[in-house]
Amino acid sequence: MLTQREYKELYLLHYQKANLGSVESQFKLGEYYEQGRGVVKDYHLAAFWYQKAVDGRHPLASLNLSWLRLKQTSDEQNGVPMGLLNRCLPDCWKLEQAHSRLALLSDGGADVNTSNVLSVTKR
Repeated sequence: MLTQREYKELYLLHYQKANLGSVESQFKLGEYYEQGRGVVKDYHLAAFWYQKAVDGRHPLASLNLSWLRLKQTSDEQNGVPMGLLNRCLPDCWKLEQAHSRLALLSDGGADVNTSNVLSVTKR
């Protein structure tokens, strides 16, 4: 796992790339703000960067943005919508694992092509 200092360095790199139009970097900034990695946790800024990544057609950005909005709603309403999240977790598990693996690869500096990520359908 990376240190906060290393995340801060990655944040600065992704911030520059995001402002130049990198959809992957916009997505990473959303993650950093959502999780407080290298920056102060800020759901509003996370949503801003996730939305930019959605607009750029990042394959996982809409999932993260939806998840973030449910978490925000849950925080505001004392956990009421969290039951929805808990029910969808089994169906989202494979996608979340793919997402985690992609995040680990991209944090490690590897070039990751996320254009062919699996889709999850309910059985």
